[in-house]
Amino acid sequence: MKMNVNKQKLKRKNKMKLIKSLGVLLATTALFAITAGAATNAPVVTATDPANQWSLTLSGNGSTTTQGDAESLFGTTVSLGHTGKLILPLEAGVRQSVSFNGVDGDVFLTTRLYADWTLVRYKSFELLGGASVGIDYGNQSLVWRAAPEVETRLWLKSDFYLFGRVSYGFKLNDGAGAEDKLGYGIGIGVRL
Repeated sequence: MKMNVNKQKLKRKNKMKLIKSLGVLLATTALFAITAGAATNAPVVTATDPANQWSLTLSGNGSTTTQGDAESLFGTTVSLGHTGKLILPLEAGVRQSVSFNGVDGDVFLTTRLYADWTLVRYKSFELLGGASVGIDYGNQSLVWRAAPEVETRLWLKSDFYLFGRVSYGFKLNDGAGAEDKLGYGIGIGVRL
């Protein structure tokens, strides 16, 4: 009987961690949107953002734990997004990743939906903020994750750019909460 009570307390605690993590994720995304909304009259944000275009990217990606023994995954990501405007210029789409753990030889797959708002654009430099949510699968059980993310872009031509992205993930199912794992990626993108 006492063991069941402890399990119920642990489940409630995990649900509260999930609710807090989602709250942090929503607050972070809202903060990006509010900050960018306040900056729409600033001279560094342009009003002539390309809308209704497709974006295709290819990147090398990885993730590393931030506490304890460093565990790292490395792989590649392909994404397809579409630009538009929701208060600020927005790019939303889907990403597919394949990652490899060199220690165990495990292969991990990730499918995520993302939305990134353009917060600042100055000459050929662009700063985006947003979030992604999706599933991780492969040599592991199915795991739902969400992550606030920040991306920088350096436009080399009007339709070609280099980018770097950093995210911090939150697990959404069993044992929900921050994972102390930093995700990153560096790649190229093209507007179609």
